[in-house]
Amino acid sequence: ASAGVRGREHKLRLAAGGYSWRLRGEGNALMSDERALWVIHDVPPAPFEPAEGGIVHKPAGDIVSFLWASVPGVTRYRFEISARRDFSSSVVASEVDTTSFRWEGDAGEGIYYWRVRSLVTERGESPFSVPVRFRLITKPLPKTPELYPEIEIEKETPRQEQRRGQPEQGWLWYLVGGVAHAASKSQAGKEILLRWEAVPGIEVYELQIAEDKGFARGVLREKVSAPYYRWTRKSGRNYWWRVRSIDGEGREGVFSQPRELAATFAAPSLLAPEAGTRVAITTRPAQVVLQWEPVEEAKQYEVVVASGPGLDRVLAGEKVTATTWRFESAAAGDRYWTVRSLDAAGDSTPFAPPRVFTVTLAPPEVVLPAEGARQGPGQVEFSVRASAAQVNYDFEIGRDPDFSRVVTRHQATGPTWTWPVTHSGRLFWRARLSAKAAKSPWCKPFSFLIVPAAPVVLRPQGGARLEYGNVAEPVEIDWTQDPEASSYTVVLTRPDGSVSEERVAAPPARLAGLGAGSYKVAVRAEVGGERSEPSGAMAFARAAATPADVSAAAFERGAAVHVGASLGVVSNFSQVLAPSLAGELSCAPAAFPESLSLFVRVGYHTSKLASDDAGDVQAVQHAVPIALGARFDITRGALIPYARAAVLTGIFYGRIESELDGVIERTQAGMGGEGGAGVSWPLGRGDAFAEMRYAWLRRQGRVFKFDGGGLAPAVGFRLEL
Repeated sequence: ASAGVRGREHKLRLAAGGYSWRLRGEGNALMSDERALWVIHDVPPAPFEPAEGGIVHKPAGDIVSFLWASVPGVTRYRFEISARRDFSSSVVASEVDTTSFRWEGDAGEGIYYWRVRSLVTERGESPFSVPVRFRLITKPLPKTPELYPEIEIEKETPRQEQRRGQPEQGWLWYLVGGVAHAASKSQAGKEILLRWEAVPGIEVYELQIAEDKGFARGVLREKVSAPYYRWTRKSGRNYWWRVRSIDGEGREGVFSQPRELAATFAAPSLLAPEAGTRVAITTRPAQVVLQWEPVEEAKQYEVVVASGPGLDRVLAGEKVTATTWRFESAAAGDRYWTVRSLDAAGDSTPFAPPRVFTVTLAPPEVVLPAEGARQGPGQVEFSVRASAAQVNYDFEIGRDPDFSRVVTRHQATGPTWTWPVTHSGRLFWRARLSAKAAKSPWCKPFSFLIVPAAPVVLRPQGGARLEYGNVAEPVEIDWTQDPEASSYTVVLTRPDGSVSEERVAAPPARLAGLGAGSYKVAVRAEVGGERSEPSGAMAFARAAATPADVSAAAFERGAAVHVGASLGVVSNFSQVLAPSLAGELSCAPAAFPESLSLFVRVGYHTSKLASDDAGDVQAVQHAVPIALGARFDITRGALIPYARAAVLTGIFYGRIESELDGVIERTQAGMGGEGGAGVSWPLGRGDAFAEMRYAWLRRQGRVFKFDGGGLAPAVGFRLEL
């Protein structure tokens, strides 16, 4: 951000974090170095002592210390004490240079609050800490009485008078969620005697009884004058009780530590299943036996299973007399269960703390296809056992058992799915169950084989009669192609009944040297190491053409025509390599041997030279060589080595630029020849090649000496038309 300012200071609001700043003058001229600036949150000090609700004993003339945590970068603080929470008036207000304050003044007993904040001019009005409430006393509080063990009073024992007179009028203490009990014999339950230490000088005690240790659900609150109290309690619940002293001035002491009254009629202890147990739904619902310990006074038990820890969404429940109960579930998820006891009067204990177990989905059981099954092309049916749960079924097909190469995925509403086969070879499949709240693990992978479909022979057509002028002329075999096939095997049955096989990467295949007679040809595909069945055998015949037919069709029937292009470089050993491009047209006339073909090639390359002295002369040569020649294949196979020779003619264009003579241009023609060798290999509908040629092509005039030859490596591709 930037801002125009006047004067020597500027204020702006920044979020916490790091910044850099600098000054620029009019005209954007830099006037200062860059400086770093860190903005931090203005956090108030954290009060430490006295803590919230603490009691501060301060007799007259004593000193009390207040402590708080330091704030980074702050050395001065403002400290305040008030009898009001809003600090509308202050008992103490002071500024200190430490993280403590020593209170030397006097004040009356009562409830007070203290707070503190940072004092830093640059921070402005820093926030105060949260007010801390404390109780100030000027003389010790009454002693806290020690609680003694309770005594159960037999029913025939008469009620005795209290030693120090009757207790004060009792009153029931009702709180939200609490249960009130009157201390009378009219209530069902057991009568017990609560006892505590008699504190010297104390004539009044306050007794509290509650259903929880924090005394949020109060049952009884009563002031008594004797150190004991008779109380009738229900047997099916735990209680806590505590006592504090009240002196003659009405000053209340600190409550004793709560003492628990354990229930004599309690909730059962849960036995099985253990927390975290997992049970699975298979073709049948998940089953689990819930078990708990018996309770002596219980006549019945109420068992509940719910979907949440609060037991507000009950799924199943029943009142039983046994200490076991069977639960079934056809839905996955966490299940919380608990039990409570019921006595003969129908009173119940609280529920035992709930336990959780999880209902899961088991992986489906595979029906078909089984491990290693062979499937023909067309459709494959996948099937698993139906689950007892309401689920969908996920199917997955892959190329490997890890399913890193997935072929397809499908989710079905039922346990069966039919896949229209789009691949062949060895595949793997697996399945799982899928519900809204859960998914099962995948079942283990199963492999199966899709047998490749047999190719269909397209050429030659059945019953075809193929005439030849030269027995070396190849017969082209073509068939339908499987995109996943790695190779094909061409099976040829000869007129004498012998069978030969030739393996090729892709169609078509060219079979040479087939003399006159009847032949049958079939093709097998190989996918993933598996072979298809052979295609239906296609019959054809070979026959020698008459001399008249041969002469008429020598350059028509069976002639293979190719167009191609190549990319390479040319070097005449006296300059840098010059890139070259070439286009080629070739033909293998039927009258020629199969290994011999004719070609015409047109190329282009250019070179640029500069003089050695200051570069004041620049020469550029453009050459278009045209070759007319023949290629001879040395052997036939997957790789075909060949040799080639040609007569060259070329068109040259030269341009010389110099500071002295200006620009000189010439266009001339030259003659020469070339020879070379290379290797080719079938690729799709043609063949790729790599070759090395050496050409001699020159023309010398009065000013220009053109040289379009040299060593020329190249790679390219020829497409069969």
